[in-house]
Amino acid sequence: MDVSEYFILSLFLLLGLLSLIASLLNFHWFFHTGSALFFVEKIGLKGARLFYGVLGLILISCSVMGYLSWR
Repeated sequence: MDVSEYFILSLFLLLGLLSLIASLLNFHWFFHTGSALFFVEKIGLKGARLFYGVLGLILISCSVMGYLSWR
């Protein structure tokens, strides 16, 4: 596997962890950024937290599957 692929998978893992932790701990700063605020306004705070929690799990699982498949 190339270095750039490791970088992308690591980035997916870090962003997934950030998204999951922010949704679980209800980080105020996270849900008042531009893109997250769009979801908060459209589906409410609970819906946005659920969305970002699921998104975090998907990013983490994609990263893990990528690491396992290229070994």
